[in-house]
Amino acid sequence: MKLLYTLITISALTAAVPLKAQKPELSTDTKTACTDKSVVTVKVDKVHTPFKYITVKFGDGKYSYITDMDKELKHIYLEEGVKKITYQTFYEDKDPDEEETLETVTVGITPELSLYDDAKSAKLVANSSNATAFTWYVIDRKGSETELQTKDSELNYLESGEYKVVVTSKDGCTNEDTKTVSYQKNQLADFSSIIVVNNIITPNNDGINDVLYIEDLDGYDEPCEVKVFNKHGKAVYENPNYSNTDGFKGLDEKGNDLFAGTYYYVIKSKGRRGVSGFVDIIRQ
Repeated sequence: MKLLYTLITISALTAAVPLKAQKPELSTDTKTACTDKSVVTVKVDKVHTPFKYITVKFGDGKYSYITDMDKELKHIYLEEGVKKITYQTFYEDKDPDEEETLETVTVGITPELSLYDDAKSAKLVANSSNATAFTWYVIDRKGSETELQTKDSELNYLESGEYKVVVTSKDGCTNEDTKTVSYQKNQLADFSSIIVVNNIITPNNDGINDVLYIEDLDGYDEPCEVKVFNKHGKAVYENPNYSNTDGFKGLDEKGNDLFAGTYYYVIKSKGRRGVSGFVDIIRQ
């Protein structure tokens, strides 16, 4: 019995010895970010031992402090590259912990974006020198977005409304802007060089307005390149060597009839001033 009592006493004394102090546990919410845009958050997940403060360095010359367990730090990177986030914990009554790496964040460049409306030619232009992809949307009155088919930096519109463009960089970073436009059919471009005779096509093979006709085309030194777009900005007809004899007759490139309605055209020729405008297809 005396031996048993001794063992119980030793066991109780062993349990009373405090566990070794552990440092706070931190986390960050991402491994990738984009300049001037993405917010990187660092927070304390667990606190095993009271601390005085924690220094967090973000790898770009910026740092901040966490002073209590509920504190979160938010940081935005201004330059691209691979950034190492480190932290060090300081205490009231003992030496600070060694500096440790929390996360390595890869920062990409957010593409710049300037969106403007060229009302004269009913065209939205997205200017960006470092974007590799352009995605356009039309926004209805309820706020719903419909993606358009054009992937160019310019959108030819034939309807009033709100449009949005999203540009994407090679790093996968995005930027976006929206603009409300007002379409008026009399917003025609300057026809001083290339003259289009008709703005109506009635493709019924009666010899009158069967084709989109360019004046004095036979006298051009270089062939005309003609592109026709629908109201969503999708090219429905392209011809790099246009002819009035076999030109745009309300058919797409596969010979299928296009729906009656208003279409937008762009015509270019080397040595002449390009022109753009609208043409109505009327079917009887």
